[in-house]
Amino acid sequence: MPPSPIRLLIAVIDLRGGTGTFCKSLIAGLRRYFPDEFEITLLLLNDQGLLPADRLLPHRLQVIGTPVHDDWHRFHETIVHSILLSRALSHIRSDIAFTVGNYMNLLLPAVAPQRRTILSVHANLSTQLRASGFSAIIAELARIGFPRRLVVTPSAGVANDLHAHFGVRRTRVIPHGVDLAAVRSAATNLPDTPLSPDRPYLVAVGRLTPQKDYDTLLHAFANARQRGLKHDLVILGDGEERSRLLALRDALALDKCVHFLGHRDNPFPYMQRAAAFVLSSIWEGFGLVILEAMALGLPCIVTDCPSGPAEILDDQLYGLLVPPRQPEALADAILRVVQTPELAHE
Repeated sequence: MPPSPIRLLIAVIDLRGGTGTFCKSLIAGLRRYFPDEFEITLLLLNDQGLLPADRLLPHRLQVIGTPVHDDWHRFHETIVHSILLSRALSHIRSDIAFTVGNYMNLLLPAVAPQRRTILSVHANLSTQLRASGFSAIIAELARIGFPRRLVVTPSAGVANDLHAHFGVRRTRVIPHGVDLAAVRSAATNLPDTPLSPDRPYLVAVGRLTPQKDYDTLLHAFANARQRGLKHDLVILGDGEERSRLLALRDALALDKCVHFLGHRDNPFPYMQRAAAFVLSSIWEGFGLVILEAMALGLPCIVTDCPSGPAEILDDQLYGLLVPPRQPEALADAILRVVQTPELAHE
């Protein structure tokens, strides 16, 4: 008689952004390569980023249906979230719970302390918390709760940061992966862009948030244009910084050559046709989009931020690294790639 499958509960706020992509890839990979070994339940606080096809990924999907804010609302929301999560968990049996993201890493073990749980941290936490309005509270809670569990990280830099600043000793570094065939297949669709097919452009992909530091990218792009760059810039993503970034684009007189196309469920056709990929983040945990760009053969120009990009690019073996928040250095790297075909090819 075959052994019973492991009942795996994956819990995350929602499926937006990189964490959502990670969850989808993880579930798809487990079901493809270990079809009889896992019985997967996906638990979401809300359905943001949930596409119709995503509902078929896990064996069971449960959406609590509650908003999660990043501002002062979080103080009273946490009580509501705890009650709703406790009710949901009372109907879910699991052998292992796997939490994704800082909020769920703290919330689920607090609500269900006896449930066997593995945490996952996907960003350089000490750097990330510097931009958070709840940094002191989250840092203290992480120092109390995270060392009690095994924590999975996508890069050695994230693990080292947890060791140094949060007292976490039990970590496992498991880099993210991408489904090469799926990425390349999705890239064959035709992109809907305002650009003519023969107009070259650079591409950036990521939510319009302070973490991605699009200010530096726009200033670097303006610098490069003044020095002879003929390419346009396509930015895929949406977020709270959109209005301000559009105003900055216009102030830099880039409105004719910088195109904010918003969120795209399938960014790969836009990436496939770009001359190069640019990431200007001030922190990451891994930088999954770098891996996706590499899967499509794009030259990558990336900030050497904590943590992940340097590990992915093996320092500068597979792409160019520049210091964060230095527009001139980023402009230099952009010009090097577009003006040196053999470098871009390599």
